[in-house]
Amino acid sequence: RKLRFNFQAPNRMESALAIGLLGFVVLIMIAFSFNLSTTLNGMVVQPLERMLHTVRVMTKSLMTQAAQLDDPDAADEEEKFNALSELEQLEEVVRKLARLSQMLVQKTAVNDEELVGM
Repeated sequence: RKLRFNFQAPNRMESALAIGLLGFVVLIMIAFSFNLSTTLNGMVVQPLERMLHTVRVMTKSLMTQAAQLDDPDAADEEEKFNALSELEQLEEVVRKLARLSQMLVQKTAVNDEELVGM
């Protein structure tokens, strides 16, 4: 006599539970990625967008002031500036501020003799 064991029902149950576990893990991963995305958006993206908006507003103000000085290259420079990406605009503003500060330092440079006389 041979004994035959039928494991069909337990195997089906094991497979169904494995599929259920896999689906649960996928849903948990989706929920955590959504939560991470929302958190990073609030902590990084929105402050960066506010900062870039502030830079854009200040830059536009600087460009209009330059245009008021009747600089013939100001209009062309403003068009070129508007064509740049936000990061390139930020780099250009920092470059211009560095040039302005360098000019200010050269204009108000004090030599050693004047410094001793103070």
